[in-house]
Amino acid sequence: MPATEKTWRDQKLMHVVFGCTGLLMLISTVWMFAADHSREWKDYQRKMRSVDVRMTEWRMADEKGRANQAEKTDLEAKVLAAEAEAPPEALFNAFLTGIEDEGEKKRLKELSQAAAKTDLAPDVRRQHRAELTHAMEVAVKRAEFNENDLLSQRKFQSADFDERRAQYDLAVRDGLQNRMKELDKQVIAERDARDALNLKYEAANARRVQLQSSLDAINKTITDLNEDIAGKDAEFNRLASSLDERQATYFTSSVPFLGKKWLELPVLDAFNSPLKIDNLWTENLTITNGSFGSVTRFDRCTTCHKSIEKTAPGSAVDPLYPHEHEVVFELILPETAPQSVVDEEGNVTEEPTLLSVYGIELASEGLISASDVTIRRVDPNSLAAFARLISGQGESQNGLMVGDVITYVNQDKVLSADEAQRYLLENAKWGQTAQIRVRRGLPHPYSSHPRLDLFVGSLSPHKLNGFGCSICHEGQGSATEFKWVSHSPNSPEQQKQWTRKYGWFNNHHWIYPMYPDRFSESSCLKCHHEVVELALTDRFEEPPAPKLMKGYNLILDYGCFGCHEINGYAGRRVHHVAIGC
Repeated sequence: MPATEKTWRDQKLMHVVFGCTGLLMLISTVWMFAADHSREWKDYQRKMRSVDVRMTEWRMADEKGRANQAEKTDLEAKVLAAEAEAPPEALFNAFLTGIEDEGEKKRLKELSQAAAKTDLAPDVRRQHRAELTHAMEVAVKRAEFNENDLLSQRKFQSADFDERRAQYDLAVRDGLQNRMKELDKQVIAERDARDALNLKYEAANARRVQLQSSLDAINKTITDLNEDIAGKDAEFNRLASSLDERQATYFTSSVPFLGKKWLELPVLDAFNSPLKIDNLWTENLTITNGSFGSVTRFDRCTTCHKSIEKTAPGSAVDPLYPHEHEVVFELILPETAPQSVVDEEGNVTEEPTLLSVYGIELASEGLISASDVTIRRVDPNSLAAFARLISGQGESQNGLMVGDVITYVNQDKVLSADEAQRYLLENAKWGQTAQIRVRRGLPHPYSSHPRLDLFVGSLSPHKLNGFGCSICHEGQGSATEFKWVSHSPNSPEQQKQWTRKYGWFNNHHWIYPMYPDRFSESSCLKCHHEVVELALTDRFEEPPAPKLMKGYNLILDYGCFGCHEINGYAGRRVHHVAIGC
């Protein structure tokens, strides 16, 4: 058969097929990256980071306005006053006794006399005091250098002595009588030289210690005041450091000047994104997985519950973000309505505001929902700071807090910041009391664990790294989407809400669904078979499992096991039955 230019398949058709398949591959790749970028857990992590950053910024602003800032200003004024004073004469004379060089001693006396002049301006006296302090510090440094030099000489001399002593010992071993006499003289000479250097070093050390002690005593007032100022700034500095760690920006101030925000963009976040799935493996806490038998349990719950183990500043057990709950406060309003500030020409220069009247400042948008009327600042000496607590689950302290969401003023529902201002300023009944109802804390999955003294916390008996989450709560710990985790609703209303919002369904393929909230304490019996371990103890202020213990005591009191078969109660006698079960 003669050769031809015709191919097995039509080239035009192949080009069409190749173009279509290439386009489909492009579409599928873009779809894959888009689906990965919009995964449910990434939205939770972005939102949690945003909440962390904004709350930290608000706390920093609130910290600046607290009463300790006034104390800090007073301390700074005391530091300036102390820096303009001459050193106490007795302490300065004690410092001079440690100065050996007469020229240096004369120079220090002249600087001290200049600093002691009271007819000079404070800034000039402060400058003279700074020059004197610097000269004294130079003297201490010189004494320290001399001490270190003598220490080095003593070390070398000690090495020479050890060498001669070793040579002498070898001569004794080998019976070299003539050599021994010569080496004995050298050993004595090296030892005397070492002892002489040691005396010089000890004298130099004592002189340096005396100079340093005298200088510390002279500067003690200034040092103590600066330490107090640093203590006032400690919380603010901690928040600032925390803010730097949590913020995600496009650009930074250091090389390579690119922030981690770039890695969260579509496509790029598929490679090395800072948003990652958390895998928590629990040793020896296995789970039965069908035909595979017992397999290692691992949880990804903290992928969404990023704040589950975060504690409040200064505490190891109080949650940083408590689960949202309602708190009601009462404020005693001023007798008369606040008036606008008017200048000499009759122009209004300042209108009454929530900050000037109540001591609160509202954020432009809420933490979780943009429409939430959220407090971003509370003046420490204001009506809001001293608002009386009327009701609130687990609350013990008066006063509104940063992050509280105002929901009602008296009986009026608050839907916007303008409404809050109108109810609290324009419609307020001055001279009477007003009730403010707020929503405190954050919803799941942004809140912290409510019992960090018992679970998850670093000081708790059930630490996160050792126990995980699903060992107590059950559920599919390896899932990263709400509908696959096998959460169990606590009520029919919650089930409808979850179905509508998250696409929840009853996954019958997973045989360990999560316990509803009302049954969460039942998992304690997995390990605490004796039950009495869960009773109230001195270690915990709140009972570990109050509902479970109430049921346990109910059974003991009414003898339910007399009629009902209950594991652990077989063969027991019923002592009394007050009422029927």
